[in-house]
Amino acid sequence: MSGRHGAGARRSPVLMWGAVAAAAVVVVAGGYFAVTAVGAGGSGCETVERISVAVDPTLAPVVSDALAATDVAERGCAEFEVRAEAPTDTATELANSDAERPDLWIPDSTLWLLKTLRSTGALPEVAKSSVANTLPVVVTRDADAPAPATWLSVLQTPEQRIGDPLDSSASLASILGALAESEVGLSDAEAVAAALVPMAQDFGRIADQPRGTADLVEQVAVDGGTSVATEQSVVTYIAQNPSTPLHAVVPPTGSYFLNYPLAVTAEAGPRYGTARDAGAALASVLSTVAAAESLSEAGF
Repeated sequence: MSGRHGAGARRSPVLMWGAVAAAAVVVVAGGYFAVTAVGAGGSGCETVERISVAVDPTLAPVVSDALAATDVAERGCAEFEVRAEAPTDTATELANSDAERPDLWIPDSTLWLLKTLRSTGALPEVAKSSVANTLPVVVTRDADAPAPATWLSVLQTPEQRIGDPLDSSASLASILGALAESEVGLSDAEAVAAALVPMAQDFGRIADQPRGTADLVEQVAVDGGTSVATEQSVVTYIAQNPSTPLHAVVPPTGSYFLNYPLAVTAEAGPRYGTARDAGAALASVLSTVAAAESLSEAGF
């Protein structure tokens, strides 16, 4: 899709970005919201299982509302505890054997499942490949600003805000977009590498910037300039601040979708089968017309 849309110590960032980008190219080419189930009696359920699901904070309210609008039988005889949790925190929990890992996980992108594969050696089973989606975009206050020609030109823009690619799928997607362009001859691979070097050298400043796309959108609204964010974050900001003119654009070369997969992350063993069944039930709930309408209202 292209054009304008309404709307601790770390390892080397260059190596980390490169490893994740390579994996993605191969594959592609907190808070709590309690949802309490009614009693099992009279519901057709002999028992009601308690299932924890970690959800990217941008999507968690929609998931919670969708579950609250169903009865326990429609939820697969499960009571879901929705944890609004940044994907980087969930990924850390999955990599730490002593952490309390969720039974299910909805990060904002499959890229996080690939990162989990690198840290744990296992790729989580996917119950639904996408429960929502949004595009990484370049946000600006200038209504007449042309769409950048390529993602490489975005990375080359002086003072371009992209956030921390190790924590933000939208930020990483801009880098992946430039790498994909170089793969098909739309950008020069050496130029992409050259654009990443100053970013890596300035990594301390990038890592200290606000990590959430909502923060980056607000920075553009207040201070001007441009930022890599998501279309959903731009739509949400405009809904909350209708007097602020913001515009989202995408290079004509296209953009990766952030696809919000639903993955089974329970420990192997008897619990795993229960979590997998709950994942199928949750996928069904999030596929209804009512859920689709809620997703649209939330900017997805």
